[in-house]
Amino acid sequence: MQAEAVYALVRKDKVSKWPDKSNVSRLAPECWPSLKSKFKMHAGDTVFTIGSCFARNVEEHLASMGFKVPMLDLVVPKTETSGRPSGIMNKYTPPSVLWELDWASRLWAREEIDVEALSESLLSLGDGRWVDLQLAHFKPVTYERAVERRREILKLFFRCFDADVVTITLGLIESWWDAEKEMHIQQAPTVEMVEMWPGRFHFDMLDYVRSYEFLRKAVEILLSVGNKDKKILLTTSPVPLGRTFSGMDVIVANNYAKSVLRAVAGKVSLENDAVDYFSSYESAVLSDRDLVWEDDQIHVKDGFVGKIVDHLVQDFVDVDVKVVKGVVDFVDSGVVKGWAFMPSNADDPLDVHVVHRGRDYVVRADLMRAGLQQRGIHSTGRCGFECRLEGVAQVVRRSDINVFVMTPNKVELPFRPGLESQ
Repeated sequence: MQAEAVYALVRKDKVSKWPDKSNVSRLAPECWPSLKSKFKMHAGDTVFTIGSCFARNVEEHLASMGFKVPMLDLVVPKTETSGRPSGIMNKYTPPSVLWELDWASRLWAREEIDVEALSESLLSLGDGRWVDLQLAHFKPVTYERAVERRREILKLFFRCFDADVVTITLGLIESWWDAEKEMHIQQAPTVEMVEMWPGRFHFDMLDYVRSYEFLRKAVEILLSVGNKDKKILLTTSPVPLGRTFSGMDVIVANNYAKSVLRAVAGKVSLENDAVDYFSSYESAVLSDRDLVWEDDQIHVKDGFVGKIVDHLVQDFVDVDVKVVKGVVDFVDSGVVKGWAFMPSNADDPLDVHVVHRGRDYVVRADLMRAGLQQRGIHSTGRCGFECRLEGVAQVVRRSDINVFVMTPNKVELPFRPGLESQ
């Protein structure tokens, strides 16, 4: 672009200059960069979320807005994961993102999926214990369960190829290589694994070039398989390294990693009209820390995650979408509890539908939830609901219940046990 055109462009662009004290509100106390989205998301779109633990936070807020989020349909026993069920699908590094997409794409057109294909990432620890090297937490299960779970994950990832939008959240560049299987694995091997196979696992700190190639190939797969019109939204996770294996100060190692991943995401998004970058990372790291971070200084407060998604909605989501925030956080002994409200009219309680075995219960979401008020999620906290299912005393299965509000579009509330359950 010629200099004349560049100067003409920046003169009209109010956000091209770093804000000074007269415009400090763009940085303090919260930072919200201006967005110029390449595409729009629409009510009812299927949004497939891939990436680190920050992606798990975002997907729950997207579901509360009426988007279809397949990752939230994943159900695994509590013994196989830590925290939310979809946490087992955390993908921290670019090669772990690529592996899952490459594996699923290779099996996409097969009429029958054999056990060998489902066992590519499985490793035996002996005594009937198996771990999946591409899943988070490395919690052992039986071989039969490991294969069954892989089949479920394959069906789940097939849905990413037909999705309207796929989000990829990049987290780390500190990766690990399995020399025997010749693959990068999801996370650091356990002490037991290292002791069982000396010399098998190797620390691999990725650089910009390799991180870029991993992400470029992942995007290439997504755009060539299934829905060719899908859009891809890239983000960089603000969640820092809990510990570094690099030998650097963890603060330095984390800043280096995030710089690499942010640059990679920017490069890939600039190269393709179907790919865009969303500045959640900038908002988190440049805002007042007390407003953003939990006490562990690692995880982002849920209230701030909500604000990040609200910011995304302003530019990436069609204006007709009615935003609803809420979750179901307690289901037991015939009682269903949760909270829900519409940010655009937070003081007007919503009617929540709880459908159990064909019967539709309607309850008003106006009960006090002090934790929501304390964390800045709702101004008064009066957005809670409780529904007692008649004639039901035993534990109710999640699959037997559908909880939603009408805005007038049907917006299903995601299940997230334990969030603000007081």
